[in-house]
Formats: sequence, structure tokens, C-alpha cells
Amino acid sequence: MGCLYCKRIDRPFTSVEHIFPQGMGNDEKILPRGVVCDVCNNGVLAQLDQTLLDFEPVAFMRMYMGIPNKDGKLPILRYPNVVIERFADNRIRVHAKGRGRGLEVSPGEEEVKFNLNFRGKKPYAPSHCRKLSRAFYKVGLGLIYLDHGLSFCHSPRYDEVRTIIQGGIPDFHGYLLFGRRMKPAAPVTATYTFLQADGFDTTVFEMNLFGLFVGFDLERRRLDNPSGLDQAEYNVLVF
Repeated sequence: MGCLYCKRIDRPFTSVEHIFPQGMGNDEKILPRGVVCDVCNNGVLAQLDQTLLDFEPVAFMRMYMGIPNKDGKLPILRYPNVVIERFADNRIRVHAKGRGRGLEVSPGEEEVKFNLNFRGKKPYAPSHCRKLSRAFYKVGLGLIYLDHGLSFCHSPRYDEVRTIIQGGIPDFHGYLLFGRRMKPAAPVTATYTFLQADGFDTTVFEMNLFGLFVGFDLERRRLDNPSGLDQAEYNVLVF
């Protein structure tokens, strides 16, 4: 029937696709061979997986929990003035550049309180929100396939988001909700709800990424009354 993400049938289908990146510890939510073509899997989808792995809350929790990438390497966080590294023996080293040996802690064995003031990226610029949203949309469409199959996912209602995932609509509009509070938790989970509002079908997702709440709409990509959300609980990003 064609690839889940591009609908093409004239490409090889030899690889499985991890819905959530393998580097997030996902070894269960996997699309079997024949669902995603190799061109999408090894191209745009791999790039979006890396965007999700590099998203700073996810990257930090991968490091904190010691989740290796698909090559078995433990993650290292590199910022302009700080390096945070996880070792196989359960140590975490926080090293401020030019400040000596750094601080070492072992999660779960001791309680240490300290403040970090480091310079990272600016993750909430519209261009970054769009790329991050495409990574979430890619995950969302894969999860819907697991429950409803390829015929349902190939319906025209998901054609626009398919184009967005592929990068074919660079200036699309949408929203992301992020919880302001994050408590380390595993595993990564996601739920979605089919809704109809003002005559439009929508598929609303809620995800828990290691304790970070993420919300978005896969189809309608608009947020009604964002000012009605509790600003103390959520970061509301409309782009």
C-alpha cells in the first residue's frame, strides 16, 4: 500500500522503524518491515529522531538515566560553558570549563544540591518549534498505525501532516504544550484522542517524555483559548 510517511511504493522496504528513537530506550514501539520505506527511514525520519534526542529535556534525562544510543554509547551533554557526562559505573560528572575537575555524583546513592547556570540553545524559536513538532508528528502517526493500520493512516486526513513531516510545508503553524515541572520518570508514554471541533477532525496527543508533559494536535494544529491554560503549569508555544 505504500510507505506510511510518503505513500510511495517504488522504494525498498528492508528496515524496521522505531517510533520513538531507539536512543530513548524504545525497544517495543517498532514498525515492522514493509511499513516505512528505507529512504524515509534512513533520511528525514532519522533526522527528526535526532532532533528529538537533542531536545534538551530529553537529552538531559537520557544522560541522567544512563540510556545509551543505538551504538551503545552513553550520552554526553556539551554546552558552551559546561559538560555533563554519564559513566558506566553510575557516576555523573558536571564539569564547568576552566574550573578544574568538576562535581561528581551517583544518582540514587547520595543527595547533592547544587545550582547550574549554563548557556544552552534557544529551543523555543519558531524554526526550532517547527522542527521539533515534525519529530512529534512523526511519532504520533506511527503510534496511530499500531492501533489502526495502514489503510486508516493513508486516509486524506493525514496527508497534510505527512507533507509537514517530510518538510514540504516549511512555514506551517501549530502549537506545543510543555509542562513547566519535570520529575524523572520512565518509561516514555503517549496517549491520543480523536475529537471533532467546529466540524474539523483532530487527533490530540499527550506524551510523557521521562517526566516532561508534551501536548499537540496532529491534524488541526491550532490551540483554542491558550490564555485559558494555567500558565503556572504549562509553557504554551504557538507558532
